[in-house]
Amino acid sequence: MGVNAAKDHHKMAEVLGLREPDKITHILGASFFISTGWGRLHVDKFTLNPLYALTTVHHSFECETGPASRNPYSQLTRGLIAGYLSHLLSLEIEVNEVECIARGDPHCTFECKPRK
Repeated sequence: MGVNAAKDHHKMAEVLGLREPDKITHILGASFFISTGWGRLHVDKFTLNPLYALTTVHHSFECETGPASRNPYSQLTRGLIAGYLSHLLSLEIEVNEVECIARGDPHCTFECKPRK
């Protein structure tokens, strides 16, 4: 789903004159995530050199409706973000959830960087 969204957003971005992956993610990716009802995604940090992104999801449907857990719970969201960024950046991105609502954190936070 993340790859397909990124493909669509890449086409939209061309029409809008957006070329930078960070701007596409900020403007189109976060809006798409919110409009689906999956939660409120915010891109906290996005750098291209070195490549790194930090995103926060407030009110994640996945973690607010899932069971309490000791481990991060956002499998779907991690996959969406990984697919989206991997397509936009043309390289494999690893996404790790460092905070999770299901663990009792106030929101879910994801670190994104190239897979080693």
